[in-house]
Amino acid sequence: MELNKINKLVHYNVVSRLSKETTKDNTLEVGMVCDGYLMRIENLTPSNFFNSASEDTITKIKLNALREQRRILRELIDTDEVSEGTALKLREAINYDEMVIVDSMT
Repeated sequence: MELNKINKLVHYNVVSRLSKETTKDNTLEVGMVCDGYLMRIENLTPSNFFNSASEDTITKIKLNALREQRRILRELIDTDEVSEGTALKLREAINYDEMVIVDSMT
């Protein structure tokens, strides 16, 4: 399976999972995150992400660092080492940082 299709599949599954976990207390936040994922599906294609002509090395490192932060946060959530409230705040911070980076590229 090519990387572009895998990216789309991952983003679709993330949005689907987040939608299932929506409650009356987090509807707005989950909606914002889902919107961000759906808008980025096309922006995270291999040609956009790995093309050194379209972004510099520092930006790649920053995006990879955010991806790693998400991975570690998922591990902490899975092992109940972080509360839901803390996880939500961390996700918001990571998403904000990513939006700033993506906006700077456009």
